Amino acid sequence: MTDQFPGTGPPPARRTVLGAMAAAGTGVALGLTAVPRATAATAASGSYVIQSGSSGRRQTILGLGFEIQSDHIGAQDNEMDPDDPVRSGAPHDLTESERARFYRDILMGGRADRGFRYCRLGQGIWLRGVSQDRKQIVGRWSSQMGVLAEMHEQAKLDGLAATYFTPAPYWKSTQSLMNGTLACFAPSFATTHPQYNGDKARFLDDFGDSVVRDLKYLESNGLPVRMWGLQNEPGNWDRKYGSCGYTAESYLETFRAVAPKVRSAFPGALVHVDSRDGQSGGFGTAVRGDSTALSYVDAWTHHYTSQSPDKLISAPAYYLDNREGREVFNDEFEWEGASTLNHELTVDTAHSVMNWMTFADSRTWFWLHALKPTYTNVAVGYGLGIWRPDEDDDFSEYPGIQKGHWDYNAPVWNALSGFTRYLPWNSVRHHVEEPVDPATGKPSVNNRIMAWRTPEGKLVLALTHRVPNAQTSTAAPYTFEVSTGSGRTFTGHRFRWSPHTEPLAENNVARGTASDPELSITVQPNTIEFWVENS
Repeated sequence: MTDQFPGTGPPPARRTVLGAMAAAGTGVALGLTAVPRATAATAASGSYVIQSGSSGRRQTILGLGFEIQSDHIGAQDNEMDPDDPVRSGAPHDLTESERARFYRDILMGGRADRGFRYCRLGQGIWLRGVSQDRKQIVGRWSSQMGVLAEMHEQAKLDGLAATYFTPAPYWKSTQSLMNGTLACFAPSFATTHPQYNGDKARFLDDFGDSVVRDLKYLESNGLPVRMWGLQNEPGNWDRKYGSCGYTAESYLETFRAVAPKVRSAFPGALVHVDSRDGQSGGFGTAVRGDSTALSYVDAWTHHYTSQSPDKLISAPAYYLDNREGREVFNDEFEWEGASTLNHELTVDTAHSVMNWMTFADSRTWFWLHALKPTYTNVAVGYGLGIWRPDEDDDFSEYPGIQKGHWDYNAPVWNALSGFTRYLPWNSVRHHVEEPVDPATGKPSVNNRIMAWRTPEGKLVLALTHRVPNAQTSTAAPYTFEVSTGSGRTFTGHRFRWSPHTEPLAENNVARGTASDPELSITVQPNTIEFWVENS
């Protein structure tokens, strides 16, 4: 959920004009402007060398994250009624057996130990109950927190990435979860909060204490806090869902007051800025310019979504420059406005993970939602899976999904499930020497490779071959000639999505084995493959 806002640099274009990007039935209609991309590479093969020794070691990859829609929202996914009597959300709505299947097959990715690591929880939207004094964000119904704790335990998650979409109404200029800014920055401050007598510093000090109480509430309910962000997309002033707007100056002033309190109460939590444009937008720029505020920043977070991630290769400055020694990562990715997806965008989704980790040294990456409801018009572009809430009686959409049940959203799940299965927590990425495009002097944006060693020491390769979707049936395959430095046998697994086959027919398909240290692996168009070193 993002819109352009004043005072920032040029983020990726989103929510512009609708345009058909492929033929009916296999295409996509997206509310975004397409990013020009290179055409399919003419070379039929390329040579790659994995630096598998200590000199090739790069970052330790923590694991992937997801967001959870644990409360109800409108069909347009942007129409929140803060007084909505409906008590609905995931995984709350699922039957007991379907919850167990969701934890095992989606969140753990079919692994026996662990899959996704972090759950991003949007406070003030997906968790939006309000305490009696209207100062705290709490569960909205009695069983909500217990089911979230069950999810955390049974899916063997590490913890939450807690981020306000809005703080509780007491702290807002609107006295509501909807719209406005913090009360102390509004002309009405003296009226809404006369007890402060115009003392903005005292208000922000109290607000910081309230933020800590909100986070401690999560922990007291079995949800440890591993990451914290002051505000999701802080330029959003007038949304139809819970939001709180800031200027660059008010964001900086608030962050300076609140971040030290969060750091003191949660010394192990990663503090990040700004869940939209990272270090390069107006908010990040303001924080970078203040040494005190900067001292509390562990990472810069971007929402580079709904488009090809090629710019991390071709024009990476907005995302990678001016980091001030901090890490960067993408804490939201989805295909906004999508009614259908296609082969090419499935590979693009995998490329977002690979490009952030390869070219930005990111240690994590977040998909937007684990499950989206059947009634929303954005389920295909937003969900790893789709569930039917009890209040949805319209079986003309997703007729095969019964109430309290879920099914895979195959175009997205087939893009990401290989990473949850074969990229375990704390794997170490290794550098790969790869050919460059003579025209650009940069690696290919279409034929991507990423290599890592698991904590058990197994070498794993992720390989992709992307072509424009309209050319999928006629395009040639691409052969990766990979020098692994390993004499062990590798086993291959293919992931792809096609509207012409059963949704999961090309999920984790066996590709056989290869044992030569010089592997020759031919990858079909718009396909993702993982080659795993055997014990």
